[in-house]
Amino acid sequence: MTAPLDGLASTIAAHLPAARPTVAHGLVVTVGEIPAVQVSWARARPTVALIRPDVVMLHTGPGQEDRPTADDVRSLGARLWVQVGCNPYADGSEAAAIDRAHAWARGAVALGAELLSLNGEMASAPGRPGWDAPSGPAEATDEAQRLARMLAAIRAEAPTLAVGWSSHDMPGRLPRAVWASAVGPDGADYHLPQHYARPGAGPELATVRGVLARIETSRAKWAAVPVTVCRAELMPHRARWVPYAQAHHHEVAAACAIHDLAPLSASWTLPEASDALGVLALRADAELRRRVGHAPGRVARWQTMRGLVADGVCGVKTLASLGLTI
Repeated sequence: MTAPLDGLASTIAAHLPAARPTVAHGLVVTVGEIPAVQVSWARARPTVALIRPDVVMLHTGPGQEDRPTADDVRSLGARLWVQVGCNPYADGSEAAAIDRAHAWARGAVALGAELLSLNGEMASAPGRPGWDAPSGPAEATDEAQRLARMLAAIRAEAPTLAVGWSSHDMPGRLPRAVWASAVGPDGADYHLPQHYARPGAGPELATVRGVLARIETSRAKWAAVPVTVCRAELMPHRARWVPYAQAHHHEVAAACAIHDLAPLSASWTLPEASDALGVLALRADAELRRRVGHAPGRVARWQTMRGLVADGVCGVKTLASLGLTI
């Protein structure tokens, strides 16, 4: 019989450092999705060199085979994060899932990563593993316990490694018990909700109004969640909230608007899920950070400095003032 969630609290707390790990602010660009990350990096490297982000997050189960890629990331002046897909470990052997968590932590540390992000979502299709507990409350409790033990394993293996949780931006997509393990009192250090605002499967582009409306809806829904489910510092617009944006099917101004909301923001993913407008938005945000700092409101600050209308919208004139064109 599995122990109740309450019984895990002291175990997890014992592995938490006196102060939670903290990472510096910046723009995070993810590289990789389906192929081996080394293949994705070879294709994405010229674009990353053009953007010059503060952080590159390699989407990979970290191992020694990733060391040349990690070293090359640092050669471009970027810090390193690692993101792992943890949906396959939402069911099956719990012992295997915990062993994998230990291995992820060891691998991330060996590569010199400052943060390990766990990407956990609903099942991508019926019959596939996910953290949405489709059979009901008992499964939700089991998944929550499993996730709590995986996080405890990472803490035990690498107490100073920052841990992130990347998932849906609306709390109703996963059971509250799972959220409580992921981003509750003993959960991850950083919350990377996926504010994916692409309006549909067609060619339409997300607009500034659309992305801001989505984030406001997310904020309101999270505000209704108790701090036992999500810590206040992980809520939208708070200190350890890292909005995760798409790098495709967005107007440049729309993608910039998401990044402009936080000192630390992330984008999914080069090269497999990006387009020219998405890359241009990343170049603009990276340049704004270099010129006016990481604090939110970068676009308006820069516009004021340049004598432009300070509306906070990264349009054609603002891009031109940064030396960029659509």
